[in-house]
Amino acid sequence: MEFRTGWFVESIATQTLVVYVIRTRRVPFFKSRPSVAMILVPTGAAIVGALLPYTGLAHLFGFSVLPTKFFLLLFGMVVVYLALVEYAKLRFFQSQSPRLAVTTTTDSQRLNRRIMRRASRFIRHEARRCAECARPRVSPVRPLTPLGDGQDRSRVNRARILSS
Repeated sequence: MEFRTGWFVESIATQTLVVYVIRTRRVPFFKSRPSVAMILVPTGAAIVGALLPYTGLAHLFGFSVLPTKFFLLLFGMVVVYLALVEYAKLRFFQSQSPRLAVTTTTDSQRLNRRIMRRASRFIRHEARRCAECARPRVSPVRPLTPLGDGQDRSRVNRARILSS
């Protein structure tokens, strides 16, 4: 019964905590910080799994009390497992084609891409191409109007961004 209990606790810990590693291409906690909810849910699930053998529900699952030494070994196993998953993730992303590689962009490029992504639903692309730049013309869906009572300020601001 002790083996079954240890296996359950170890599998709950590794299955829930591996989410931290696989959720991002970056190194978790150092280069990519999870949200508070992301910290609480997997960690809470691992803690509940570790405490379950010490509750009244343990006899329903056939669990027994685990020795303290097991939790020291469990901590070491989880750290090694997560390090191996991180290594495998890095190898996987290195083997991907160059078009999937992370490219270095400047802050202004990121800001411009973000504005265009958010504004894309408010613009329409015409079939004709601009003669000067050979790119599709982009024009606002609605013309700029003076801001009157009851008009949406964000719509007018988006249109101003697009027209500049």
